[in-house]
Amino acid sequence: MSLNFDDYYDLLQVDPAASLEEIQRAYRKTKALYSPDSPALYSMFSKEEATELIHVIETAYKTLSSPNLRAEYDQQRMRPKGAWDQSSNVQDDAIYGLSGESSGDFSNMDSNPSQSVGFSGDSPDLMSNVVEPSPQPTSNQKLGNTRFGNYVLDPEVEEYIQSVEVIDGPFLKTVREYKGVSIDQIASITKIGGHHLAAIENNDFSQLPPVVFSKAFVKQYAQLVGLDPQKCSDAYAEMMKKEQN
Repeated sequence: MSLNFDDYYDLLQVDPAASLEEIQRAYRKTKALYSPDSPALYSMFSKEEATELIHVIETAYKTLSSPNLRAEYDQQRMRPKGAWDQSSNVQDDAIYGLSGESSGDFSNMDSNPSQSVGFSGDSPDLMSNVVEPSPQPTSNQKLGNTRFGNYVLDPEVEEYIQSVEVIDGPFLKTVREYKGVSIDQIASITKIGGHHLAAIENNDFSQLPPVVFSKAFVKQYAQLVGLDPQKCSDAYAEMMKKEQN
C-alpha cells in the first residue's frame, strides 16, 4: 500500500467513486491512524508534525465531503500534474504507521543490497544494480562502514563532513558517494522513491512532497549514510521552508 499525499482519495484510501458515507468512514479511520498520540509515529514525527498531518487530512476530507469542492477538485485532479505524478509518488508505508511499526531505526533490519527494488517513475539504470566489492585498505588505510558495506576513510573528507555548516542536498550526495552507497540501496531499505531521493540531493523542492514528509525522508537517508538524522532533517526542513516563503 503506497500513498500519494497529494491525492486526497489516495490519502484517505478511498476510490474516486466513493460515496459520502465511505469518505466519512475513511476519514475517521485515517484521522485516528495519524493521531499525534499514535505510537507508530513517535520515531519519525513530533507531535507538532503529526498535527500538521492531521491538517492535511482535514483538508482532504473538507474537499471530498463537499459536492462543489469535490467537483472542482476532480477536474483539477484530471489535469497533468507534472511534478506530482501519482504513479511514481512511492511512499514508505512504515513511515506513516500503516505497517503497524515504525521505520525510524534501521539498525536491526536485514537487507541484501544486491537485490535492487524497482520504482515507478525512475529511469532504468542497469549499472546501478551492480554491487561493487568492498574496498580493501592498504597497510596505512582504515575502513569505515555503513549497513551496506565498507569504505576507505579519507581524513580530509571526514574533516569536511564534521565541519560543514550548510546541510543541503549536494552535501548529502557527497557523503553518500564517499561512503559508496547507491540511491537504489537507500530506496530498497526505505521504500522512498528514487525520484524523491534524487530531488533531495538536487534541492529540487518542486519534486518533493510537503515539508513534513520530506523531513522524514531526509531523516532516514541521513541515518543510512551515517549522519546525524535529526540535525540533517531539521536543517533540510528549514531550508525548504525558507525557499517556499
